Amino acid sequence: MTTDKEKFDSISVLYKQSWDNYNERRKYESKFSFGIYTVYAFSIAGILTQLKKETINCNFIWGVIILGGILFLIHLLWLTGANKANFVDRKIAIHFEQIMQKLSNSEFTDEFRNQFLLKTVLSKNKIPSILKNWSFLSQILISFCLYFALILAAVISK
Repeated sequence: MTTDKEKFDSISVLYKQSWDNYNERRKYESKFSFGIYTVYAFSIAGILTQLKKETINCNFIWGVIILGGILFLIHLLWLTGANKANFVDRKIAIHFEQIMQKLSNSEFTDEFRNQFLLKTVLSKNKIPSILKNWSFLSQILISFCLYFALILAAVISK
């Protein structure tokens, strides 16, 4: 039979692991995004250097545009998956936090829970709206703008 302290310590480890998973994924999320942005920047530079040539290789330009589109879709899918996994880790951590609060007799007051937690952190939304997730939205918008710049550079170079 386990004591409340043993339960608390076990749940504390699980709680910490959920946040560690979340934080570790966030590190890779930013590195992956910066890698994508770098590829876009090199692609735009490659197209713009074609402007100096007398004959422009259309296959090169179309290839870059198609690969840029594929890269955008990969980035979108990867960020969507990371966003869902981060959401799950946050919910798990909050669940364990609530259990630890009960075990330690330090639960939130009903007033605090009703006014703040239930309306924000503990809402019943399965996946938060894309417009509420500024990290996801900003990364996708940057990627989209760079892809648009890539297309614009290709159109200018024709």
